[in-house]
Amino acid sequence: TLNENATIGAAGNPNEVYGEYRNLNYPENPKFTPKDRVIVFTYKVNVDKYKEEVKDGNELTGAVFTLYKEVPAPAEGATTSAKTGAEIKRGFADNIKASELKDDKYYIVIAATEAESDGDTFGFKGVDDGNYVLVETTVPNGYNAWESEAFTITAEHDVESDAPQLTKLEGGDLFTGGVDIENGVLDTDITNNSGIKLPETGGIGTTIFYVVGALLVVGAGVLLVTKKRMNSAE
Repeated sequence: TLNENATIGAAGNPNEVYGEYRNLNYPENPKFTPKDRVIVFTYKVNVDKYKEEVKDGNELTGAVFTLYKEVPAPAEGATTSAKTGAEIKRGFADNIKASELKDDKYYIVIAATEAESDGDTFGFKGVDDGNYVLVETTVPNGYNAWESEAFTITAEHDVESDAPQLTKLEGGDLFTGGVDIENGVLDTDITNNSGIKLPETGGIGTTIFYVVGALLVVGAGVLLVTKKRMNSAE
């Protein structure tokens, strides 16, 4: 079982297993099977936080990010820390954006972390293959919440080898160009925008405007036709 001391990245965490057997007539002379070497790999997600698109000197503190991993639905009656997306979101403040936590999916918390010593980097160690959702669960004062993001970590390594090597590490579009396979780090930049965010387009409010506008256009057309007919009758 890996713990907080596990090695991150391509070096991995090697383990060896072998069998021992003896002839009952010669118990003092044990025999051994060849050793089978396996390596368990684990990775780290880094989130670098900025307050503007220009990064240098614009590091932003005061945020907290939480990383959730999607897990299978627990068996009935099982004791588990897994919660549905709907249950998790009920505990959030109104300004938190977590649409990527799906109401009917189950998740466990990998970690909730404030910035590390450099003030703007959030690190999540010990992640492995699987589906994840990153949520900004505390938003800096005066800024809008970052949109939550779902991503999948995929990794490949040698299966039949005396010394398995990590050959592939990806995290999807969120980490494009920000994957260090040697050190096992998936890195992404996140920007918070300050000020008041305008309502999103495409919601019910916009639909109402469209309907009212269409009715006004139809009404104007009917009025125009009626007026023309009245003028012709005169």
